[in-house]
Amino acid sequence: MAKFGTTLAKATLLTVGAFIGALLARWCDQFLVARSTRQADHDRDRYAQGLGPLEQVRPKNDVRKF
Repeated sequence: MAKFGTTLAKATLLTVGAFIGALLARWCDQFLVARSTRQADHDRDRYAQGLGPLEQVRPKNDVRKF
């Protein structure tokens, strides 16, 4: 009977973990879509004004290559 209880507890924890993971993945996806939509709208407005896209400014001593 103890083995059945342990198995049931593990199955429950796996199910709850999968559910929480799905909720987090959906939240992150919605966040990224909203962020990219705002950026696209912002860029569209800048192009309509005749301006170019914003460029990220890095310090001069930044040696990373992209």
